[in-house]
Amino acid sequence: MHALETHQPIPIGAQDASLLDSIDYDIELVSETEEDEIQPAEIIQEDHLAAFKLHFKQQAQQIYQAYLNYPMHRFQWLPSEFLRKELADDLHEDINSLLNLLDKMKHCTEETDGKLQKLLELLTVQHPTQKILIFTQFADTARYLENALQSKLSQLEAVTGDSKNPTDLVYRFSPVSNRKSSISQEIREIRVLITTDVLSEGQNLQDCAIIVNYDLTWAIIRLIQRAGRVDRIGQQANEVLCYSFLPAAGVEEIIGLRKRLIERLRQNREVIGSDELLLCYHERLCKSIFQRNFT
Repeated sequence: MHALETHQPIPIGAQDASLLDSIDYDIELVSETEEDEIQPAEIIQEDHLAAFKLHFKQQAQQIYQAYLNYPMHRFQWLPSEFLRKELADDLHEDINSLLNLLDKMKHCTEETDGKLQKLLELLTVQHPTQKILIFTQFADTARYLENALQSKLSQLEAVTGDSKNPTDLVYRFSPVSNRKSSISQEIREIRVLITTDVLSEGQNLQDCAIIVNYDLTWAIIRLIQRAGRVDRIGQQANEVLCYSFLPAAGVEEIIGLRKRLIERLRQNREVIGSDELLLCYHERLCKSIFQRNFT
C-alpha cells in the first residue's frame, strides 16, 4: 500500500520475513489523557484505529526503505502504474479489516487463551512428570509458548531456526538416546521441549514418548517426521502418545485441514505399497489424535 500511495515500484516475489519479525508492534492504543476520557466511545474507537493505522503505515515505510537498501536482485520490482486502482481499494478494505481484528484481540491474554490453558493442563495434570516434545510450525508461536510457560514449568526450553545451539538442547532433552548421559549430570535436563520443524528430521529424541502438535501442518510427511523423532529404535516406552490441537470448528469448515490430512494419508497408503503398514498406522494415529483433540 505504501508503494502504491507514493507511486513507487513494488517488490514482488520471495521476501525476507526477518525484516517483519524485527519490527516492534507493541504499541499503546489507548490514550489516557483526560480529554480522551470525556469523548464518546465511538470517537475514541475511531481515534484508536487511526493511531493504529498510522503506526503500521510508518512501519511499512521503514520496511520498504530496508528493501530498497537490499541488493536489487533480491526482488523483482513492478512499476506501480501497471496496477489497477481497484487493487488499492481492495488493499484498503483488507487493511481496515485486519486493523479491526487486531484491535479486538488487544484484550486477549495468556489467561484467556483457551488453547494455551489446555496445553498447560496437559503438561501439569495429565503428564506432570513425563518428557514432552511440542511441535509448532512458527517460531513466533514457539517463543510465545516459551514465554507463557517458563514461569510455570522450570524444565522447559524452546528451539527455533534462530537458536544458537539447538544440538545442546537436544542433548539435554534426550541424553540417553544421544549417548550424552554425562550432560544430564552437569546441566539440568529439559522435561518439556518446544520446537519448530527444525527438529523434525535427523535428531534422536526417543527419551521422550509424548508428542504434542500445537498446530497441524498441511503436509502429512511433517506429521510422520515429527512422530519419527520418538517412535524409533531405542524407544523404551510401550506406547507413544501423540496429541494434536485442531482448528476451531468454524475454521475447520473453511479450510478443511483435518479432512485433507486424512485423505492424503489414505491416498499415500493406496499408492505406496511398501509403506502401507506404516501409513495405515499413521492414519489410525491421526484419527485417534482427532478424537482426543483440543480446540
